Amino acid sequence: MSHQQTIEKIKKDLSDNVFVIDALRDTFKGKTALVISAGPSAESWKEIYEKEKHNYPVVICIKQTLNLIDVPCDIHFINSANLIKYEYQSNTLSVMTRNSKAAPVFGKYDVGFKIMEGFNYKPRYYLATNKCFDCYTLDKTGIYRPLGPGIMHESVFYTLVHMGFKRIVTIGWDVADSTGGNRHFGEVKDKGQDKPYESSKVKIKIKKILSYFKLESIYGKIGFSKRYVKGFINYYLGNKVNLAGMAIGEAEIVSSSIESLKKWLQKNDVILDINSHSGWVNKGK
Repeated sequence: MSHQQTIEKIKKDLSDNVFVIDALRDTFKGKTALVISAGPSAESWKEIYEKEKHNYPVVICIKQTLNLIDVPCDIHFINSANLIKYEYQSNTLSVMTRNSKAAPVFGKYDVGFKIMEGFNYKPRYYLATNKCFDCYTLDKTGIYRPLGPGIMHESVFYTLVHMGFKRIVTIGWDVADSTGGNRHFGEVKDKGQDKPYESSKVKIKIKKILSYFKLESIYGKIGFSKRYVKGFINYYLGNKVNLAGMAIGEAEIVSSSIESLKKWLQKNDVILDINSHSGWVNKGK
């Protein structure tokens, strides 16, 4: 069965209301996945593709790399952060991970995952910190994903393991730029460390007043409505919505988890081959 035929079968199963976890299970058993992530090294994707071409890899695109490559993308992973409007071919399986209920999502996707929001997420609760990779397999937590941080930890590796891939080759998974900031392919300068969101003093006062009158929910509903309308307009104009960066220390946390990730993959008979010049990735090798 060709990659395209397998994707078609997955989509048919989903349309027939087969549970998504069952529809994805072992669909590419024993195959090689070429994962093209959106870091600066993604510009070298063609070189890695040529090296792997004889293995007939399943091509996995992360976010905007769908618009970078000139070969068919079999599976496209995105999340609600920095979301843009994508045009899909019928033989591409789209996988969306919703980061937060507060981030409006637009467009239609074949598979929908959700980040678990029941935790008060702090670094000690990150998957990259606790390294409990066995805790969040698709068979155990289904569409509910742990906070990685990052789409690779949250959804990509878990889904590929569940689909039966035996070798995962990455290009563009650089974790961060040289300063620990969030830089993608095609961007010339390092942006530096992104800062965590901080509420303004005015917003804090408004929340306190509404809380006093037990009207906290109004603030959330008004805020979401404004984000939805603004996001809807920007999305269909081709702009990014739900803009997000990296938290302070995120690069270090993800980098330190790579060795444990590789061991977990090996335990599941999966080989991980990372291609990157990033110091963050090489620290974790």
